[in-house]
Amino acid sequence: MMYIGTSLGRCLRSILLDEVSEDDVLLLITRTQSKDYESFLKIVKQYYEDGNWSSRNPEHYDIAVKPWEEVEALASRLYKGGKVHQPRNFVQLGNTFLHPDLLDDVWVEVSPKNRNTTPAVVQAYEQYKLLDSLTK
Repeated sequence: MMYIGTSLGRCLRSILLDEVSEDDVLLLITRTQSKDYESFLKIVKQYYEDGNWSSRNPEHYDIAVKPWEEVEALASRLYKGGKVHQPRNFVQLGNTFLHPDLLDDVWVEVSPKNRNTTPAVVQAYEQYKLLDSLTK
C-alpha cells in the first residue's frame, strides 16, 4: 500500500513509530513553508524540541520519540527524495492547504493499479472498484 501524508509532524511521528513504513510513503503534503533544505530542517528541529503547541493535540506532533539523528535522517531522506510538498510555497495558493476535506486524516491510502493478470484477481479487483463506487 502506498500513502500520501497530510501533516509533517504527525507523519514523521507515525513513520518513527513504525505505524507506516517510509518505503510506503509516496508524498507528504505539509502546511509548512520553508524555502530550502536548511529552513526545512529548522522546522523539523523546532518540532523535535518544542512540538507543535498551536495544535489542538500537540502530543500527535511529538517526534522526539527517537534520537535527533534518526529524525533528521528521516526528514532529510524525505525532503531530498522529493517527497515533501509544501503548497504554501506557491504564491497563487495563498496560505491555504490544498485538501481541506483531509484536515483530520494523517494518511491517505493510494489505490494501486492492478497489474496482476490472473483472472480471479482481475475479477476481484473489478468487484472491489464497483462496490467502492456504489458505497460512496
